[in-house]
Amino acid sequence: MSDAALSVPPVPSVPSAAPPERARLFLGLLPDEATAQAVADFRDTWDWPAGTSPVPQDRLHVTLHFLGELPRREMGSWVQGLNVAFEPFELRLQQPDLWSGHIAVLRPGSTPKPLADLHERLGRALQGLGLPVLRQAFAPHMTLAYQAHGLVLPHWRADIPWQVEGFALIESMPVRPTRYDAVYRYP
Repeated sequence: MSDAALSVPPVPSVPSAAPPERARLFLGLLPDEATAQAVADFRDTWDWPAGTSPVPQDRLHVTLHFLGELPRREMGSWVQGLNVAFEPFELRLQQPDLWSGHIAVLRPGSTPKPLADLHERLGRALQGLGLPVLRQAFAPHMTLAYQAHGLVLPHWRADIPWQVEGFALIESMPVRPTRYDAVYRYP
């Protein structure tokens, strides 16, 4: 894709009179509607303990890099710098898991090489832009629920194929309930 084909996206609107000076951002994969529905259907077969807080279907995603709160005024300048090479790939969501903090997730059976490569390229792009890069092992997953105290994981695995066609720069909007808006979609 040529540089001329990219345009700086408008700053997303928020329900206040003026947008906040900082935006809480991350890079992630957003599932298509069929994949999100398949994940929600699988999640809904689990026996969830009382008090569990499931992630709404429209907020399901896989985080590639969490950026944190950054100056909104600089967001447009990052768009081209994050336009790294992208190769479509299939991600198979298969393994239910319960992480510390009582967070229920669905992980791929294995990490496809194009996903690992994308994560690495984006990390280098973030460094080149002077943006933060967390130094922890990449563990791709989709969070299904929070506060899953006492959850007994199902004895069956999922096999949800997801044809990933791109990634996005996403803002976690400061509203209740939290909303995610794709600031820019790549490629």
